[in-house]
Amino acid sequence: MASIRNSDFSQVEHTIKELTAARLEKASIELESSVRYSIPAIWYMLNPNDITNPIKLKLTACRTRETEEAEKFLGLDQAYKRARLAISDSVSLAIFFHRKVSMCFEHYVNVGEESVFVLVSQYNVAVETNERGALHLHGLLWLQGNMHLSTLSRDV
Repeated sequence: MASIRNSDFSQVEHTIKELTAARLEKASIELESSVRYSIPAIWYMLNPNDITNPIKLKLTACRTRETEEAEKFLGLDQAYKRARLAISDSVSLAIFFHRKVSMCFEHYVNVGEESVFVLVSQYNVAVETNERGALHLHGLLWLQGNMHLSTLSRDV
């Protein structure tokens, strides 16, 4: 279940309207065509720490409050108050998630170039929310040299 402020509702409504059956079908076909040519080598999930991360807490506090009030909120010592602060601003959640995921892809995935995963030829991702509205990402990585389905029985 996500918590959304009235001021953010139009953005959320726009996103939901874009999730048409045709777009979901197109994404499904794209994923199926990728799988048809090779087997994904790595399945992963990225779930940035958005509850206790000091950068995320500061971003939320400073984005939604005046400076003095933000400093008071940053001094919260009870876990449930920190959690409430962390999920109180959906825009800050999205900004934090985008920055973390972008850095991960820039520094670790590097499609077509050397990376910690050797050479990634392509990837496919899906972003979801959990019950408290936090974003997380599921993905598949295809590495250069993956076994292809057409030659699987011969290669094994």
